[in-house]
Order: sequence, then C-alpha cells, then structure tokens
Amino acid sequence: MQHSERLVLFDVDGVVVLPGTRDALSAQPWNAHLQTDLGIDPDWLSAHLFAPAADGVPSPFERCALGQADIVPTLQSILAEIGQAANVEALLACWFERDAYVDPQVLAAVGALRAHGYRCCLATSQEKRRAHHLWETLALRESFDQMYCTADLSLSKKQPEFFRAVSAAERCADPLYFDDRLDVVRCAAVAGWRAVHYTSVASVRDHPDLVDCFAAA
Repeated sequence: MQHSERLVLFDVDGVVVLPGTRDALSAQPWNAHLQTDLGIDPDWLSAHLFAPAADGVPSPFERCALGQADIVPTLQSILAEIGQAANVEALLACWFERDAYVDPQVLAAVGALRAHGYRCCLATSQEKRRAHHLWETLALRESFDQMYCTADLSLSKKQPEFFRAVSAAERCADPLYFDDRLDVVRCAAVAGWRAVHYTSVASVRDHPDLVDCFAAA
C-alpha cells in the first residue's frame, strides 16, 4: 500500500447527513414525533433496537449494520411486541425522510476537494436498505466517489479491521478521515488513518493538509 495525500473519507451521520428533511435542518432527532405519528415510544424503540445486551451481544440494529440480519424482519419482530408489526414501512419512511438533510456546506467542501484532484469517499455504519437510500435517493453518489458500508464489509467501525479493509480497497494506508465520534476516530487512528474529530465544516476547510483548496473560496 502507498501513502496518498489525495484520498479523503467522511463519516455520513453527523458529518454529511444531519437530522431533518431533505429541505430543512432540524434541531430534533428523526424519532422526535414517533409517538404522535405512529404511536411508537421512541425511547422504547431505542432500547429494543439499538441498545446492546448486557452480555455484549450486538443489538438488533448492530446485527443489521453488520449485514447479519435484515432490517425489515428485525423491526417486524420488535414491533410485534406492541402490536405495531404492520407499521414497519411507515417507521422506515419516517426515519429515512427525517434523517435526510445533506449539509450543503460539506458538499461544497467535497466539491472543492474533488476539483483539486482529491478522491472523496464515505465510510459509514449502515444497514443495507438505508445505505441504498443514502447513495441513490439522497444522491450521495453524485458527490462522492465511493461508499464503504459496514453491512457490505461485515465489519464494525468499532474495529480497526473495518478501516484496514477500506485501506486495502483504496490501496492507501493512511487516508485522511473525518468522523464526529471520538471513539471511531481513535479506532481509525489505530488502523493508521489520519483521523480527525469532526465538529463542523471548518474541521475540513481549516485542516492543514486541505486548506490550500479553499484559499480562494
């Protein structure tokens, strides 16, 4: 593998995509109105879908994000406990439509990088259905060169192996990477990536390796 200063990767949720519809950013999470709209308690759903078991067994969602299970039957099984199994598609629609604001400032930064010859990719923890939605429906494929998804690689971003697999695919040992989660940043750094804790688009624009791309902006 070689060193490349021309490869930059980005996390999706919390970096490229923020809570809100495609047209408007929101200060509330996607599930804020779940109780009102579908009669599903968001705290109950989070506890049953996202919380890992006490013995360290992956949560139902983590299994989906690792490609070990499909999100639809997983949600059907969970929602059946409260008589809501028929609302799986409505729940997914709510999630996908309200966690869909693509930050135009980030896209502008990515556009500037690509104009300067950088290859820009995504490295994200997603189950397959939302991954397809992000890439196709939200059209992230128009702004990024590739998306590396945990469900496709069957590896978690909590494992350095995920980042090593991406490095192998890109033939680059130490790409620059932006993620809003410190634990993931640390994990990527263990894999040899030049990982940066993302707090705003300034994290990208002001990075010493990239700042020249924005000098005239």
